[in-house]
Amino acid sequence: MEWRDAVPRVDVHGFYRRSHVFILPTHSDGFGLTQLEAQSWGLPVIASLNCGEVVRHGENGLLLPKVSGTVIAEAIEAILKDPSRMPAMSVKSKEIAAEYSAERVMPTFLSSVGQVLERGLRSYSHS
Repeated sequence: MEWRDAVPRVDVHGFYRRSHVFILPTHSDGFGLTQLEAQSWGLPVIASLNCGEVVRHGENGLLLPKVSGTVIAEAIEAILKDPSRMPAMSVKSKEIAAEYSAERVMPTFLSSVGQVLERGLRSYSHS
């Protein structure tokens, strides 16, 4: 296990490439983009319940019921006890990360922005 503080963006992909699991035990990160980056590299993710909904417990990683050293250690131990689950979790991680790719997300995003703008223009023209 290796703990890292902030690293230059240019070095990030090397860390993902050399890793087997990504851990994001945050107390307050509403959506940790790093978990999607890790999944795009095929890494199972161990994350807290505060990280958005891209980790599906048991499918592409594990969700921590609470953030504590003991709970994190138990999650790591669970993966180490059954390493045969890792390949399937890796495949599922890539599949879920693909659901959030720009190609998949942008049409919905642009449509939503267009609807908001259209409503705003209609509201503005009636005032």
